[in-house]
Amino acid sequence: MRSGPAGFLRCIGLAWTLVGIPRDVRWLSDTKYVLGGNALGPSYRYVIVPGLSRLPILLLTLGAVTAFSGCSAKKKPSKPNPAALAAAKAEAGIPVEPNYTVDVELPPQTVRGQEAIARVHVRPKAPWHMNLEYPAKLKLEAPEAISLDTKMLRKTDAERFDDDALVFTVLFTPEAKGPHTIEAQVDFAVCGNAACGPVTEAVQLAVDVSCNQGDRLC
Repeated sequence: MRSGPAGFLRCIGLAWTLVGIPRDVRWLSDTKYVLGGNALGPSYRYVIVPGLSRLPILLLTLGAVTAFSGCSAKKKPSKPNPAALAAAKAEAGIPVEPNYTVDVELPPQTVRGQEAIARVHVRPKAPWHMNLEYPAKLKLEAPEAISLDTKMLRKTDAERFDDDALVFTVLFTPEAKGPHTIEAQVDFAVCGNAACGPVTEAVQLAVDVSCNQGDRLC
């Protein structure tokens, strides 16, 4: 349905047609009204409508204005800003659900003396996405029984880094049997509706190291 002046005139014409009064009647004198060819365009001819008073026309016009609100197109509600909602909840003391997930993928088996691979996955929740400009990185700290390929992984070292995910691959070699834990800290940022938030998450890579048969050092 049209809105604006054209829609307004359309609603007036509809209301007046329903009660048997020609469209676009304008004030001419105390007792006469005329179709406004000048108002709606040269395609409308002038018609004299005698015997009408000001009050009925005023009431009909007010009714058309009321009907116009129903003729106007409804505006779609704007989408809430997820960053603003999260900030408002935090300020009000309401627990805020993270707009991302961080998961650790461990090897199915770790054997002393053999290199193993673990992964740290970061995934934003819709409508958020990863900030590809942020200097994402993964810091690692391991006990003496674990040998790391590197203690620092930057975004250029990531196995995957796009709008939908960040994945770091961790290479390590266990040197002793038993349970061991690699402490990790991942830094990244997620964005939504022109708002971005940097995040630092601590994760643990806990493994239980076994030995091969015949390994006398185990």
